[in-house]
Amino acid sequence: MDEVNQLQQDVSDLTEQVANLTDALKADGTDGTDSTQNQGKDSSNVDSSLMLPALSGSGVTVTLDDSPLWENAVNNNGTTANINDYVIHQQDVESVVNALWAGGADALMIMDQRVLFNSAVICSGNVLSLHGKKYSPPFTISAIGDPQRLRAALNDSEAITILKQYVTAFGIGYKVENAEDLQFPATAALLQQLKYATVDTSKTTDEEQTQQ
Repeated sequence: MDEVNQLQQDVSDLTEQVANLTDALKADGTDGTDSTQNQGKDSSNVDSSLMLPALSGSGVTVTLDDSPLWENAVNNNGTTANINDYVIHQQDVESVVNALWAGGADALMIMDQRVLFNSAVICSGNVLSLHGKKYSPPFTISAIGDPQRLRAALNDSEAITILKQYVTAFGIGYKVENAEDLQFPATAALLQQLKYATVDTSKTTDEEQTQQ
């Protein structure tokens, strides 16, 4: 029950953050389209209310990598029926991210980019795409927070347990290391301005003119 209450509180906190960011964007009047280019760069021209502050502290870094054993599975035709068993997939990265959030992470980075509330990880083959940038394995996911809690959350994750089975069976790379001084740069809090649907009144206006 305590875990359920904590998750409900987390949802409430995130909802409040989204509302605050949306209000800030409306007040600022910017479109936020350059936010991905601001990561790790000078953000002095960006409204501070739209920024995630720089953070530093201890935590953990998780490294995921394709298996080097895939070559052993290739047949005489240069193909293999189960190549997917030897590579890191989108759900593997997402499983690590979800577990670290559940472990109380204060902030996350995938490779060299901060994870935002609306970040989306996309994998095509073994290439990872995040905020318009592409990365090849190994993939690193870093989290600032209590290392003991973060490790416990990883160990308690059912998805990570399944991933570890692939580590044993197929040689997938999975490594968790404590980090004493992680440095996360300030970054824009949104990838782009949130947009809302509007009512198209043109048809109604045309009909009124026709009736007149």
